[in-house]
Amino acid sequence: MKNYRTIRIFVFACLMILVVSSLASCGTSTAYLSTGTELILKKTASPSTVTQAGEVITYNYVVTYNPSYARIVKLTSMEFSISDSPLDGSISCPKTLEIEKSVTCTATYTVTEADIAAGGVTNHASAIGTFYSYDTKPNSCGFFTQEYITTHTVTAKASVTVTVGVPPQSNVVPPATETPVVELPTPILTGDVTYCDASVHVMNLRLVEGFSPTDFNHQVTIGETPMECKVNTSNTTLLSCLYSPSVIFPSIIQVTLDGKIMDEFEFNGEGCVLPEKPKKPIDERGGPSAPDCIADPFNPGC
Repeated sequence: MKNYRTIRIFVFACLMILVVSSLASCGTSTAYLSTGTELILKKTASPSTVTQAGEVITYNYVVTYNPSYARIVKLTSMEFSISDSPLDGSISCPKTLEIEKSVTCTATYTVTEADIAAGGVTNHASAIGTFYSYDTKPNSCGFFTQEYITTHTVTAKASVTVTVGVPPQSNVVPPATETPVVELPTPILTGDVTYCDASVHVMNLRLVEGFSPTDFNHQVTIGETPMECKVNTSNTTLLSCLYSPSVIFPSIIQVTLDGKIMDEFEFNGEGCVLPEKPKKPIDERGGPSAPDCIADPFNPGC
């Protein structure tokens, strides 16, 4: 007599093996395929250049969760973290990102002498995020409805360099160096007329002690009539002047510079007579004698 119960148990066991095998081969979902680019990290630094140690750089990190969909599935929020170096401390940042949302994180760094010597500061930020996709659907074998949960881990990196710049030039204009004002002697004449020749209308006036010939740029008048004057080349303590034949003595001799009266005095014409001169002056060698250029600076022979 055949054992039908044993046969039924064997058949049932075989069917269960087939079902389990089918389920094992149908348990993978391709509803969401991660591209690895769901996490976006952008980093900026302010200021972009530094000039000296002790300056503080502020870093901003903008983190975005931007998944792409193969078809509509359920995705969770993303848990993420950021690391960066060198920094003064930790990065101030939330830990969770919602789908298609962004957050901004911040950190600071103080510039060192070594950074200035190296020409700048470069650091590399790295973010890592984890999220899950859920998909519930009949399995491909058609026996059951199954929920598929997939873990996705993504990373993003961003680097920035803050360079050493040239210190700004000061806009302060240094004060101009003032040329010291040289006070010229006042008066410049002693008031003495050391020589006067009425025949050629020349007179010599004595300059005060310490007056430099290069400083003479004055206007000299006699009786309000300008005289042509120059420092005597043979004796720089004298001022030789040619005056107008119309001058009548006594007259006021006046010295001005840039319209300012430096000194004045009266000259009565004493000594302004026609001197007796030999018609043919003879020197020791029998030739004409040399002119007295001190007494007569306007002589053509001088």
